[in-house]
Amino acid sequence: MRKLTDKEILKCEDCLRILLTIQKRSLRFSQIQKSLSINTARLCNLLKILRRGFWIIPHTIPTQKSRVLIEYRLSKRSILTLNDYIKKRKKINLDNPEF
Repeated sequence: MRKLTDKEILKCEDCLRILLTIQKRSLRFSQIQKSLSINTARLCNLLKILRRGFWIIPHTIPTQKSRVLIEYRLSKRSILTLNDYIKKRKKINLDNPEF
């Protein structure tokens, strides 16, 4: 599996949906899956791609019964890129109101 470029990540609809969902708050795998209704295998592959490109960072949270929960958070790089992407989209929508 190769590393995707920034443009390829932002063109991938599911990757973008994952990033926008995690942008609101950090989530666990099952929470992402429930909120987006993505196939488990597809979500696992997309999270691998996003981790390899340093778009998301997994954070471990220890629990009392020796379980470890993993929450996915956006990296600083992805926060800046997403903010720029959202600003560009808003500008395009304001410039072309017929869309």
